[in-house]
Amino acid sequence: MAQARKAETAKDRAETPAIAFDSVEFAWPGSASFRIEIEELAIARGDRVALLGPSGCGKSTFLSLLCGVVTPDAGDVTILGQSLGTLGGPARDRFRGDHIGVIFQLFNLLPYATVTQNILLPLTFAPERRRRVDDPALEATQLLSALGLETALADAPARDLSVGQQQRVAVARALIGSPEIIAADEPTSALDADRRDHFLDLLFAKAEETRTTVILVTHDPSVAARFDRQIALSDVARVSRDDAGGTL
Repeated sequence: MAQARKAETAKDRAETPAIAFDSVEFAWPGSASFRIEIEELAIARGDRVALLGPSGCGKSTFLSLLCGVVTPDAGDVTILGQSLGTLGGPARDRFRGDHIGVIFQLFNLLPYATVTQNILLPLTFAPERRRRVDDPALEATQLLSALGLETALADAPARDLSVGQQQRVAVARALIGSPEIIAADEPTSALDADRRDHFLDLLFAKAEETRTTVILVTHDPSVAARFDRQIALSDVARVSRDDAGGTL
């Protein structure tokens, strides 16, 4: 009986979407210039999804909602079965740290910290990810190797790395501790076509090992074409903004 209940729980977990938006409405506080509405969107666990749209269409706002940086004015964002709207701010921060690895457009590495220190940073505030790692330094080294970086760079300060090297460190930082979701914000925008494709190959290979869901926002159709599923933001979201609004 206990085994049956355990199997059923695992089955239910597998069938629960990684990401679900339900009747979501959001406007930035104090601003009447931008509003986004997403009636319904579901992304399955293990999917690789590109969210496509031009600058200013709401891609960054979408990621802010997905990561729980902000919460909807109406509706619900559910991540791995957890409604983010039921969590207070600190709890959302902890949940994001434990379950979502973020790759920022400008990487956001600590320039004076070493490569290893940058990679291990999420483990300092994400206890669940930390519990998944038996030997943090060893996993950081293995990630460096898997992503094509010389392990001799482990002790180098991030400020001394090339753009391509910084990008790989940012990916390693997002992947350490095997978060269930990787959320990437235009991480290939500064790369030429060859470097971009190599970056995506590495990201997909590492994500496939742990059945990690990958969602990347981009304005570039050639990047989106590499993903299993491409979603135009305009197909799932209704956005209203005035001409004075900035990039969101």
